[in-house]
Amino acid sequence: MFSMMTVAAGDAGASGGSQPLVNKVCLYTFVASLIGVVVAMFLISSATVVNVVIALLVMGALPALGRALGNGNIGEGIVPAILGAVGSALGLLVLSALFWSLLVGATAKGVAFGRLVLFSIVGCIVGSLLVLVLASPLGQDPNWLQTAFVLWGVVWSAAIAFPMSR
Repeated sequence: MFSMMTVAAGDAGASGGSQPLVNKVCLYTFVASLIGVVVAMFLISSATVVNVVIALLVMGALPALGRALGNGNIGEGIVPAILGAVGSALGLLVLSALFWSLLVGATAKGVAFGRLVLFSIVGCIVGSLLVLVLASPLGQDPNWLQTAFVLWGVVWSAAIAFPMSR
């Protein structure tokens, strides 16, 4: 499906072929992150400590595994996935994203550490701003916290997918 989404290389490449519009590693990282966010949302809704910890572990491990799957080398992504799970479970939501980017950026090969930390912080800020903007019209719904968590997670997932694919 995504192999059809190409643009002409023109002056960009010497081969004269076409370049993919969607980077496979970026797409796999984003989709794996979203799966982690949705699974975490369902686990957190039960409000038990064990489920919240499992949710944070899943949310931290899947982006690194998605990157490894996109690269075609799943064995190389095991250590960043384990450390990403640990970093995600260390703190609250925004602090988890910072710990996650520090641990995964330090261990994943080919990931620019500074860029990953920067994009993770930007994703946290933009996601939090989106949640605050939408809190007024949607804040009266009892399920608003689940919606806010997914919205924040989508923005953060999109932010970290880009530097992990470069």
